[in-house]
Amino acid sequence: MRTFILGICIAALMLGTPALAGGPLQLPGATRLHSLKRLLHRLSAPHKPKPPRKAAAPASAAPPPTDGKAAAGTAPPPASPQNTAVPGKVEEPKAATQGAAPGKPLPSDKKAAKNGAKTQSTGTPPPPTAAPATAAASPTRTENAEEAALTEGPAKQRPKAVVTSLKPQDLAEFDRQPKRIREIISAALEMTGMELYYAYGSNNPKNGGMDCSGTIQYLLKTQGFRDTPRQADLIFSWSKQEGTLIPANVHRTDAPELKDLRPGDLLFWSGTYNINRSISHVMMYLGTEKKTRLPVMFGASSGRTYHGESRHGVSVFDFKLPRPEGKSRFEGYGPIPGMFTGEAARTPKS
Repeated sequence: MRTFILGICIAALMLGTPALAGGPLQLPGATRLHSLKRLLHRLSAPHKPKPPRKAAAPASAAPPPTDGKAAAGTAPPPASPQNTAVPGKVEEPKAATQGAAPGKPLPSDKKAAKNGAKTQSTGTPPPPTAAPATAAASPTRTENAEEAALTEGPAKQRPKAVVTSLKPQDLAEFDRQPKRIREIISAALEMTGMELYYAYGSNNPKNGGMDCSGTIQYLLKTQGFRDTPRQADLIFSWSKQEGTLIPANVHRTDAPELKDLRPGDLLFWSGTYNINRSISHVMMYLGTEKKTRLPVMFGASSGRTYHGESRHGVSVFDFKLPRPEGKSRFEGYGPIPGMFTGEAARTPKS
């Protein structure tokens, strides 16, 4: 191959080819001979491959790795995984809080440990833990909570009745009572069906509601007791003057002091709401309910209960007595003044 190329070059120089001679002009003979010698010398010299050119190092090349494994001139290390997306792979969102390296406490742990050390150094006791919300209430607290819910006064008006009504046949002792007592109790139970709410200062059902003494006064006046006073303390004094009042400052319905209690008797309390009167509440005893054998009473209240549920208005209520530590007190009971004038003695309790 080299011989073939050499022959072509010699022929070109001898003929003075413009393309190889450098232009349209022919070279002189001496110059042509000198060029031929240089060409023969270059073609006859042994071929030496050129050494590879070294690539220039980038101006901002990263420092060489410290492990000694990377060779010079290699590509820079790949970017951090958190900034490099893998083709075809959906990146999952990273958690808001990264876990700490093993053996290294979290900032919150450091803060808690610091606070704990501060508590120990100052001797400050930890805050008390609250009692479980499911703890059962004691009977005393239940009574006090019910008493605190009472609004037998002007504090709150509730123009919506939540009441309970019974029939005379629902009372265990009803059939054994004198005719007048049965008539009065029947009239009282009819009033519980009128959906009257508790209205302080009212003694007329036309107002939509009545208070405790207004309810008793209205009932007794419609039953012929025209002299019935308007207020609870005055009804108490009326009973006392007529000699029918039986004092009984007791806290249990089975107390011996209540052995003479009969259906139709008036019941008196003090301290049921904030008022400067010796007696603040009055109701009427109905007897015991057949299905429960529990004592019940009639009157008007906002907050007293029937079978443990609050009632508001002219209703049937559970007959309960205040706890010893309560603010209110049961003061006594007795028959309606003038009830048994000219009649036989009261019907036995059982």
